[in-house]
Amino acid sequence: MYNYLSFFDDAGEYSYIDYINHYNKEQVFFSLNYLLYILLDGSKYMYIFTLTVISYIFLNTAVYKLSNALNLNKSIQITSIYLMSFTPYIFTISAQLIRQFIAGSILIYIITDLIFYGKKSWILSICMVLIHSTSLLFIPLLYIPYFKKKPNKKTYLFYFIVIFTILGIQKVADSILGFTSGATPLNYALERASSSNIFEAKGLNIINILVTISLSLITIFITYISKTNFKNDSRLIHFTNIVTLLVLFILGNLSQAHLSSRFNIYTWLLFPLIFTMSNIYKNVSPSKLTIITLSIMVFFIYYLDAGTWTYTIGNKIYYYTIFNYLIK
Repeated sequence: MYNYLSFFDDAGEYSYIDYINHYNKEQVFFSLNYLLYILLDGSKYMYIFTLTVISYIFLNTAVYKLSNALNLNKSIQITSIYLMSFTPYIFTISAQLIRQFIAGSILIYIITDLIFYGKKSWILSICMVLIHSTSLLFIPLLYIPYFKKKPNKKTYLFYFIVIFTILGIQKVADSILGFTSGATPLNYALERASSSNIFEAKGLNIINILVTISLSLITIFITYISKTNFKNDSRLIHFTNIVTLLVLFILGNLSQAHLSSRFNIYTWLLFPLIFTMSNIYKNVSPSKLTIITLSIMVFFIYYLDAGTWTYTIGNKIYYYTIFNYLIK
């Protein structure tokens, strides 16, 4: 957060061109920074608030559109939105990894719009990559037609090459890096992927790994294993393939703590979508939905006060209004 506020303050010290050249990476994010500095008159509080609102609009719109596409009832829709809005780990990402959170929120929206509505969002896709380079991984997963198909005799070779590349991403990135140059998003992403760094991250613990695997297994079960008519639904196949390949990428790069931790963040953003999707197999009863909603709210409030970081609002959430929070 302190780093991002410093980036924001710098917008007042440079012309636009000098500001973009000064950071020389992920230009859409820094362009947004510069624009917000002007529109918000340099207010750090409104800057944080605005970025958070933008991200959660993308995330919750995606959940809303997904539940509509799957013809789920309003109770499930509301619960899914609550999960997206109040899962503490998602909130923590929004406070600590702002660029990736914005890119991730756009990704979740693109996934829903593309897979379940057939709408290609090229402009948003470009913006996403130029906000955070890790999202570049999802471009081929989203737009290569083969990922809409389940593994079979015709696609085994394709999936074998993809999985081989994923598991050996460090060597692959290092090889490609030799043919690229300049401060492009691709070059920046390849440099990060090819490095055996562990800065900014301690790596995933066993609980993180088990949760990540479980989310993938849920989508695989619904799409490929359960005795339903979902096995021929190209929408669910595409969604499941994206989740599964993301999880394989994470598991295949556990030795690169920073890389695996960064990409594990996307699984948390996918979690509410996976919960929504799971309801097409078996609807959760209204009483259980109520318990889930209340539990996530209690956990969220507790996490604000006792989480890893100290948040400005803390226990004041019990009696603060939005107006109180903003003026403070």
